[in-house]
Amino acid sequence: MTANSELVELEGSINMTDLKQEASSWFYDLQNQICRGFEALEDELTGTKFSRQEPGRFEKTPWVRDSSSKDEHAGQSLSGGGTMAIMRGRVFEKVGVNVSKVHGQFSEKFRKEIPGGEESDGAFWASGISLVAHMRS
Repeated sequence: MTANSELVELEGSINMTDLKQEASSWFYDLQNQICRGFEALEDELTGTKFSRQEPGRFEKTPWVRDSSSKDEHAGQSLSGGGTMAIMRGRVFEKVGVNVSKVHGQFSEKFRKEIPGGEESDGAFWASGISLVAHMRS
């Protein structure tokens, strides 16, 4: 049995929709935990010229990527969305903690370059988190 046939067999016995939802929920929960941690640092600041300012708080903005059928190198169709969480504060000049969830179809050319791309007929799904923090100087 090959790795690809084992994956197909495994996918048949697992509800992939539930797994995708669980993974996506995990990233959103992680985003909330990280945001609370950064806000706690903002609350604890003392003894600097910035400590008289109000502590920073995250503002969350949902985003949606409209479906595209543009033939890009990686995907000929792509859609999804997520949440951007941005904070400007007294410890951190700017912090971004962003979650995304995207899905689509790899182009014919690109799916040959990706392990499993041809077996999935180019279908893909991904969820993740990114974090960028700039200290105030």
